[in-house]
Amino acid sequence: MNKTFQIKTNAFKETKKQLIIKSLLLLLISMCFGFSIVYFNSNDKEDIITILPFIIPIFVFAGAYGILKGLKRQKILSNYPFN
Repeated sequence: MNKTFQIKTNAFKETKKQLIIKSLLLLLISMCFGFSIVYFNSNDKEDIITILPFIIPIFVFAGAYGILKGLKRQKILSNYPFN
């Protein structure tokens, strides 16, 4: 009746690619929504366009940092013994 589940030794490697793809997709969608909200609610479109070259690298850096921290936490959790 009771089953004991074992965690695979390479479980993180199997799911790492899926986690990265899902995270990047969600990040891109949220960035597009954020930029479109700011762009369409702005009265002066030229100011938004001149700021974007500075904002986009900051968002990309923050997203990459968040994804790397999330993967690091997921790796720690996948190696945690559940005894």
